[in-house]
Amino acid sequence: MLSEESASSACPPLRTLPEDLVESGSIRVLRLLVRLMRDPVLQRSADALGVSAPTASRLLSRARQWFKDPLFIYSAGRMHPTPRMLALSPRIAAIDNAFHTLLMPFLETAATAAPGLSISVFDRAPTLLEDMRAGTLDLAFYSTEGRPVPSDFCEETLFSSGHVLLMRRGHPLHQKWLAGSEITEADTGAWPHISVVVPMAGGSDRLTMSRHPAHGPERTACETPFFVAGAMLAARTDMLMRIPQETAAELCRTLPLAMMPMEAGIHIPWIPCLFRHRAADYDPLITWVRAQLVSHAKRLHAETLRLIEEDFKKRGQQVR
Repeated sequence: MLSEESASSACPPLRTLPEDLVESGSIRVLRLLVRLMRDPVLQRSADALGVSAPTASRLLSRARQWFKDPLFIYSAGRMHPTPRMLALSPRIAAIDNAFHTLLMPFLETAATAAPGLSISVFDRAPTLLEDMRAGTLDLAFYSTEGRPVPSDFCEETLFSSGHVLLMRRGHPLHQKWLAGSEITEADTGAWPHISVVVPMAGGSDRLTMSRHPAHGPERTACETPFFVAGAMLAARTDMLMRIPQETAAELCRTLPLAMMPMEAGIHIPWIPCLFRHRAADYDPLITWVRAQLVSHAKRLHAETLRLIEEDFKKRGQQVR
């Protein structure tokens, strides 16, 4: 998901969000649906949400209007989900970097905001576009890398960022940087690197997160498609890794890792995008999930910039 520029056909803003979803109390509709999946008795679900049975009935009626489906059929004292309700769980494609950085904060919030909501996450595959057209995938963290977006899809840029160097805490190179020295390509070239190689949709291309070949080859000690696994290896060795700065900031909170700017003159962009088929605009639940993902991503980017700038300023550095 690396790109020099975002695709030209930008997504429209979240105008398609149903009015009820931007009301402060409308999250109760989604909470009721996921609660009924866990406990198919309307009164008990209403009690669990702290609303009356008539209010729960009105919320269910509103959901039926949104989805144009009964969603639950009452029989023998229980609410039985329809096939449409059973198929409502959002399905999202993401590589491990996007899962850790962009999806996990939403999942943490959803556990409270919509308890019982089920999100299925899949690795990115060559059939991604076909799967989304078929409706077996709803959203994807994916970028067309500046190529034209298919007319039936929309690519929504979450933010524009870059990469940093990641290494274990106490690494000699990081200590040198902390002491005020400028890190050069000769400095990084003396250490082995972990290279992340990500498959692109279509199956024929692979994207390598490393410095540009014009700067000379890196001494790659390990090549992997997994960002988080690569970071764990960096935490246990002297290997260096180039990784999106938002992901690096998150990993440094939980692993014995440190980060610093890349060498002068080297910049690897990271422009994560949320990719969807336009048919998803008619699904209120997917639209709500999409709105939450966009909001979390923008907040994460702003927080990461602030944290990195504070850290880098200790040495008089500025964030690129």
